[in-house]
Amino acid sequence: MADHTVVFYDDEPELVRTVGHYLAAAVRAGERAIAICTDAHRLAFEASLADDGMDVGAAVHCGLLRFLDAPAVLATFTSGGDIDPAACREELESILDTVAEPGRPVRVFGELVVLLWDAGQLMAAIRLEELWGELLAERAFSLLCTYPADLARGESRALARAQVCDLHDAVLHPSPAPAGNLGRSARISRSAEFDASRTAPGEARRWVADTLGTWAQADHELLDDAALVVTELATNAVLHTGSPFTVAVRCEGPSLRISVSDANPTLPVLGDPSKMDRFGRGLGMVERLSDQWGVEPLPGGKVVWVELGTERAR
Repeated sequence: MADHTVVFYDDEPELVRTVGHYLAAAVRAGERAIAICTDAHRLAFEASLADDGMDVGAAVHCGLLRFLDAPAVLATFTSGGDIDPAACREELESILDTVAEPGRPVRVFGELVVLLWDAGQLMAAIRLEELWGELLAERAFSLLCTYPADLARGESRALARAQVCDLHDAVLHPSPAPAGNLGRSARISRSAEFDASRTAPGEARRWVADTLGTWAQADHELLDDAALVVTELATNAVLHTGSPFTVAVRCEGPSLRISVSDANPTLPVLGDPSKMDRFGRGLGMVERLSDQWGVEPLPGGKVVWVELGTERAR
């Protein structure tokens, strides 16, 4: 997961799955997880985590997981639809300080912004996103924000949504997953958008690892191969095209398809670099790891796709 990620979800089950996986991944990795949410969503997240085999009470008791009431937190720094920036910063820093521990990553899920948005306070919502961004630039933690996909109806809200997207490192559009726990027989299809930044390949790699963590939990080799492939393709997109790019994963049964699309129509060519060449080996590595791969032109760009896992299933 990138440092500042926004997810636009279609329904409540999708929200619960997305946030549940985000929190579970943190707890299982020994990180600190904070969920600033409504009481109804807290109950739904707790039920989802319990269904996934987590002892939620134990995680809360030992400090790995903490739930905070979003309306109560919001009330500490808002009045009449306006945000007090100093009070907001003080409150958010206080929340982070309660779990701060050297060397232990922190993941935060927050519904503060969407409560403002839902109340029609769009400028306050955008300002809060900016304040979160300022903190992210100063402190080491990850933040997941979520919005209902239909919350941008109307021209003014569509413009506000565009501003919200610009304030995040990654924009995710997860597709609904099957009922029940996600396993190797399940089918998932998800995508995320990334900027052409120096940190984007790492963000794309972490997103793929988070997305596939449960699906391929019994196949660490496949996860490692997927991480190498997406890192290489994302690096190519940043270095050689300089354009934002989209990563998509599609899993069905034992097979996995990863694709990276960008806005540069120039098709990559598999080279034969010498031992002294610094670059040019990436696609060769992708070819060795994949069962098959290819490049397809798109209007105004291209997509590079890779299939993994199909040979192992035979």
